[in-house]
Amino acid sequence: MHKKHPNVGEDVINDKDNNLIKYYGITHFLNQITDNKGNYSVKAEQVIFDIFRGENESIAFANAIEEFGGRYSTIAYLFFLKDDKKFLPCAPQKFEESFQRLNINIKLTIFVAP
Repeated sequence: MHKKHPNVGEDVINDKDNNLIKYYGITHFLNQITDNKGNYSVKAEQVIFDIFRGENESIAFANAIEEFGGRYSTIAYLFFLKDDKKFLPCAPQKFEESFQRLNINIKLTIFVAP
């Protein structure tokens, strides 16, 4: 049996502020791909199918943005699940924070009031 890491079971690893996909992003994504009865949208299914099985990743990415909005962390994670050697999940806000620590002022996220 492996030795237990001190953070396992201490709710440190599952820190909602440090996950690549925020918990509310997952809820938002699920709301976008289902109707009020929990049925999946045919268009959303096609977009997800194209991400995993389609031949043109650029078109699949553009279609995902069109269908799901600019939730890049969720879309990036889907591509990462497809091929973890080719794609890296990213959270733009975390990149901004890292760049700021290096004194690089770059804006990767845009917040729009509803």
